[in-house]
Amino acid sequence: AILGHAEDVLEKMELASDGPEFGQLDMEFHSTIYTPSGRSRLLNLIATLRNQATQAFYFATPVEAFRRMAVDEHYEILNACKLNDSKSALQALSNHLDSSKEYIAERWAQLG
Repeated sequence: AILGHAEDVLEKMELASDGPEFGQLDMEFHSTIYTPSGRSRLLNLIATLRNQATQAFYFATPVEAFRRMAVDEHYEILNACKLNDSKSALQALSNHLDSSKEYIAERWAQLG
């Protein structure tokens, strides 16, 4: 059920029409795959950081520029989870966080 919901969110992400909608769905995807860990303090910290650091970004960035990269990387994470391959899932998540960080840093630099 959890992975099915994550896949539904990814399908919606592919159709998101603007940055704020995409950002909300991105947060929902990550929350969906992180929640089964049962680490409520860590989940709250992640949610707080994401809310503060990324929402303004989604208003300022072209959706399509980020969407394809993020959705593809999310599918890599999801597929590893479906295979119950935690090592690959962690590697895919790490790759996704790194590429997102780089993209966001470049975008903020362009915005001045």
